[in-house]
Amino acid sequence: MEDVIITKKAKVRLVALLTEDKPNVEFSVLGGGCSGLSYSFKYTDREIVPDDKVFDLDEFKLIIPFTSYIYVSGTEIDFNDDLLNGGFVFNNPQAARGCGCGISFSI
Repeated sequence: MEDVIITKKAKVRLVALLTEDKPNVEFSVLGGGCSGLSYSFKYTDREIVPDDKVFDLDEFKLIIPFTSYIYVSGTEIDFNDDLLNGGFVFNNPQAARGCGCGISFSI
């Protein structure tokens, strides 16, 4: 499986939103959205379990549960600060199609 790539702009944005009580970020996939699956970021202080895929990004750890990692391996996470289309951008090579919002996809 390939690693998840986080661009410098995405990392800067994630760091800006960190809090002391929730020092890490969980990136996962949830059922739902207009294409069937949707991306989720959650700030967390949960303990890491053996099946998690963990990326140490110096300022925080990006935690991806194994059940989500199989859907997001190889994904590049970027951040766009454009006024109209701003937000996190997910370039997932596994996604067969996505919706216009960029948050929902199917495999």
